[in-house]
Amino acid sequence: MQISIEALQPAQFDAIWQVFDTVAREKHYLASQCAPAPAQMREYLQAYIDKGQPYFVALADGQVCGWCGVQPVHGQARAHVGMLGMGLLPAMRGQGIGERLMQAALKAAQSYGFTRVELAVRADNARAIALYERQGFVREGLLRDGFCVDGVYFDMHTMALLRKPVV
Repeated sequence: MQISIEALQPAQFDAIWQVFDTVAREKHYLASQCAPAPAQMREYLQAYIDKGQPYFVALADGQVCGWCGVQPVHGQARAHVGMLGMGLLPAMRGQGIGERLMQAALKAAQSYGFTRVELAVRADNARAIALYERQGFVREGLLRDGFCVDGVYFDMHTMALLRKPVV
């Protein structure tokens, strides 16, 4: 199987929607439990392209199997901060693809001007936490009962990666 990591392209929007929906319906990794309407998702993804924000897709034999993006958080005082989001189809996990996606997105995030990248992860997601820590993320806080699925509450860790600006 040929794996490639590429910058987001409009032709990939519908495939990303499908992957997002698959991961969301697992009810374990994302705050959303299903994808938004396709038109809303296309608008959201187009904004990444229009603003030059970091967003990469993983392709397995030319088919989208994952994504990783970093978007700004709200407020001028936090303009240096990006929020990382990512997802990978279940069959593609554990093969180093997520790590490659993150590396591409984090490199682009630094070039974009983000000197701090944040994320939140369920405390019981040991595989993801290990991935984030390998990339240099540090746990900064615990959000008790920060995630609720079907009436069951889960703690979440907030994590961040700090990098010097690119000169």
